[in-house]
Amino acid sequence: MNKRLWLLALIGVLLGVSLGVWKRQSSRDPLDSLFPEDKLKGAVSGIRVSIIGNMTAKSITGGEVILAQAMAPRPFQASEIDPTALNVLREILAQHKADWICVFLAEDSALEATSNWVAMAEYHRGAITLRGGMPTDQQIDSVKTSGLPILRPDSTQSRLVKEVFDSLSLKSDRWTLSQSLRGSSSANMDREAFFKLDLNARTLSDIGKKHGMTGDQIRSVVLGVTRYYWLRMGEVR
Repeated sequence: MNKRLWLLALIGVLLGVSLGVWKRQSSRDPLDSLFPEDKLKGAVSGIRVSIIGNMTAKSITGGEVILAQAMAPRPFQASEIDPTALNVLREILAQHKADWICVFLAEDSALEATSNWVAMAEYHRGAITLRGGMPTDQQIDSVKTSGLPILRPDSTQSRLVKEVFDSLSLKSDRWTLSQSLRGSSSANMDREAFFKLDLNARTLSDIGKKHGMTGDQIRSVVLGVTRYYWLRMGEVR
């Protein structure tokens, strides 16, 4: 009889332990496994996020597709980009149970307006993809050796790029190009399209006069900034 009581007591203890473990696991945020804490360390706070499009009706998979833009309060250190992009993606996913979310991350409002992204974070049915990032020193040297402009802008230069985009109505086309990155692979990307901009010489000259610059100098800034931010957008990390 005593053995039977001991056995029942032991079973009760084991069931209690199992129930406690199950409760802890069930109460754990399911996003924790997708976004482990160590991957979010170093994320920049104060990111301004704007939901640009809810494309539920346009999704060929029948699920909800959300496009968002995120603007940083200051320029990034290279090590801050991935955790910040992941953190923004996590926050959106916590609020919107979408099948597909794409977040485009910019370093200031002018770069956001001209679709010059430092990174893109994408969630698609349980999988996360990161694209972009700052060019490496070797990549920058290679571009300069080829005689092409490449420039990480200060705030004045990024506003200058926006002025050119506003004058030439380029913003819509670049945003459309940005959306083509969603779900794409390196094999099906037209990377040359990343750096093609229809820059009218007379418009550049007129803008240059306002800033004490030549039209060619304005062109170099616009193309250099575009190449800096789009150089790695074809890369999946």
